[in-house]
Amino acid sequence: MTEAFSIAGKVCMVTGAFHGLGAVIARRFAGHGANVVLADVRDCSDLAAELDGLAVRCDVTDEEQVAAAMRTAVDRFGHIDVLINNAGVESWEGSIVDLDLDGWRRDMDINVLGVALGIKHAVPFMGVGASIVNVASLFGLLPVPTLSSYDASKAAVIHLTKTAAVELGPRGIRVNAVCPTGLTHDSYLGRIEGVDNWLDDWLKLNHQHVDELGTADDCAALIHYLASDDARFINAQAIAVDAGAGAGPSIALVEAAIGQPAEWGDDDPFFEAPPVEP
Repeated sequence: MTEAFSIAGKVCMVTGAFHGLGAVIARRFAGHGANVVLADVRDCSDLAAELDGLAVRCDVTDEEQVAAAMRTAVDRFGHIDVLINNAGVESWEGSIVDLDLDGWRRDMDINVLGVALGIKHAVPFMGVGASIVNVASLFGLLPVPTLSSYDASKAAVIHLTKTAAVELGPRGIRVNAVCPTGLTHDSYLGRIEGVDNWLDDWLKLNHQHVDELGTADDCAALIHYLASDDARFINAQAIAVDAGAGAGPSIALVEAAIGQPAEWGDDDPFFEAPPVEP
């Protein structure tokens, strides 16, 4: 029987693969039999050797470097089946009225232009059944104060995903986005050094069924599925990996806000305990 969600033998390009989520994705894909290409501005040679993959140096904002990375992958493996546009940054936090122009431009260049260039230069080497997965963020769907440039860049990634899916549909190429949040810093993007991580506490309270941060593996699992042929009918979607935080305030968050347990009322049938089976 064929393995469910098989990616065995697929050629998978992962940007931002040096550490964090990108490295976790690369390890997961290689562990399931994929041929992995690790692209980053830093040297991924050690990880590539560990995974029997290919390392390419690539600044995703430099079109010539992106094009060269794709050609190098094709020279080694012949084609590209999966592109995972994971490279991303959060360069600046603060009030929009104090907007830092360099930080804003860096977020837009890496988070948005990097995705567009990856798609542009990978597609000529992709065939029917190929998959592109863009790493966006829940904050592209749910704006958070002090993160205006990051929020806006990830919202752009989501819309770019849908546009690309419409354009590439006739080629048989699917394009989806994942929108994670609340992942531990050592396995995801991290926070700016010295900035109070109030978001961690907010996210833990706002998750709908757990009171902990997730891990990069939680996001990589969804990307694995979207890259597989089993997801052939999933296209143009932005799927949150957020433990339900985007659904609205959790009971725990409401209780924290009011400073006491929520009172639902004994006569409210919606909150009655289900009968116990004898």
